Amino acid sequence: MSANKSWYETGYAGAEKEQERRDLGAAPRRFWLKVGASKEIVFIDDSPFCIWEHSWRVGDDKNFQYATCISKINPEGCPGDAAKGVQKAEYIGHYTIVDVTGYVSKDGKEHKYELVELSPKTKVLNKLKAKKEAKGSLVGQLFQVLRTDDNSASTGDDFEHKREVDMVKLYEVVSYKGKKLKDMIDAANNPSDPTSARVRRYLAHHFQIPETGEIPASVPPFNYANVHAPMEPAAMRAAMSGARGFQANGSSGGSSGGTQTDDVPF
Repeated sequence: MSANKSWYETGYAGAEKEQERRDLGAAPRRFWLKVGASKEIVFIDDSPFCIWEHSWRVGDDKNFQYATCISKINPEGCPGDAAKGVQKAEYIGHYTIVDVTGYVSKDGKEHKYELVELSPKTKVLNKLKAKKEAKGSLVGQLFQVLRTDDNSASTGDDFEHKREVDMVKLYEVVSYKGKKLKDMIDAANNPSDPTSARVRRYLAHHFQIPETGEIPASVPPFNYANVHAPMEPAAMRAAMSGARGFQANGSSGGSSGGTQTDDVPF
């Protein structure tokens, strides 16, 4: 065993590095609806980032795990294609949206105006394509989304346009994983803030922001190439090793509860 490599650390630097590693590895929450439920959303982009994707559940966890299929880039194929309990790769398009209605977590906390991913399959993608063609753009548009029945997509399948929103006001209230986006961007833009470099790395990993210079005071789309970057085959096999069978149209995190509101601040 090498004497130059320590198996321990002292102080708090290691804990900070580990927290940052976990933060960078955490993917955006995905938008979903219970049957019969509806929510309001705002589109931040309208050109979907499309990939072939596997999904599965582990143990008693109700949430899905996801991995980009690597069959097209790995000469030996994708481990997900043969893994037991793993869904066959499906074509998924990813959008950045704001969940206006929000949801109530298990601890009773209400989460509103959160940046999440809308990740529909082909049928809903084609519906959104038609909506974009009819309007010219979906960006900054408020939609009421409904999941009509058991056979409809968990992303919702009925999109009713409501109005255009004030994107400047939206920026003031939108959050990501419980933190105000504006506060994070302000910290990253402030070189005297001791968290500036770390917050900028976090934002750059999750969002499409400039590599250097001032980060604009606006709501950016997710950095899909980072958050959906393919796993190495060995890492994918390890992640899928505990996969179990699952039911279609399941939850992907959080409660789909929450109430509509007429006092939306944008």
